[in-house]
Amino acid sequence: MPAQFYSLLNSGIWHMQESRFASLREFAASDLATQVISSQLTNVSSDFLDSYFGPEQKAETSGGVAIVPLKGGLARGVSPVMRRVFGIRDTDMFREDVEQAAQDEKVKEVLIIADSPGGSVDGIAEAAHAVASTRKIKPITVAVDGMLASAAYHIGAGASRILAGPSSIVGSIGTFLTLMDYSQAHQKAGVAPVIIKNKEGKYKAAGAFGTALSAEQKEQLQELVQGLHDQFSGFVRAHRPFASPSAMQGQALVAGEAKRRGLIDAIATSSEALAIIRERL
Repeated sequence: MPAQFYSLLNSGIWHMQESRFASLREFAASDLATQVISSQLTNVSSDFLDSYFGPEQKAETSGGVAIVPLKGGLARGVSPVMRRVFGIRDTDMFREDVEQAAQDEKVKEVLIIADSPGGSVDGIAEAAHAVASTRKIKPITVAVDGMLASAAYHIGAGASRILAGPSSIVGSIGTFLTLMDYSQAHQKAGVAPVIIKNKEGKYKAAGAFGTALSAEQKEQLQELVQGLHDQFSGFVRAHRPFASPSAMQGQALVAGEAKRRGLIDAIATSSEALAIIRERL
């Protein structure tokens, strides 16, 4: 697995539904993932990737409606192979699709079709801003077919309307960082990590492999996670002021309960949402 993605899984900060994050880490550690990613797929054509893993997610415009997919885990700057193997939506590519639809005069309305558990925090605020900015130019609707959780909800909260299918899962508004403490295992093995850093850097290398966090390091990381969460929850409150605080404690809700607590506007599938938009146009 590419070192950048491995590092992200093991020490990145996430807005993601926890069970899906666990599944992602489990798959990333599997022999199948290792075999696929260690193969020569990095040099193959996009046509081969399309035939093997399915087409790349991209916006399509029909009848004045731009349909923008937001499906799978979310991450920024991910290679084509990683996007296909792990089913990841690159947040920069999503943002560009939304911005292009906003500026296209032929597009009268934007429909985001979502099924995402969330993902890495990197690039999420920018994608959410693109959605909220588009709302000032033309209607933009999010239709949930499955899941709109955590980072995906952050992105969708700025839309004109959020619709979700009856069995869809919505919410999981929260932020977390997972670090693995292997210090005791190293101690039992008689191995001691040696970290040399600048004298002022008491927070530098916090959570480095084989080390335990100091109280100050843990407090600083807590402040970092809380700051990113405050950005997330503040965005939700600004764009959905009627959302109940009781729905913003990290839990995921079925669509009906999400509607009662103000996280979505109506119960409808993406097909029904598209039909409503076409009738309006």
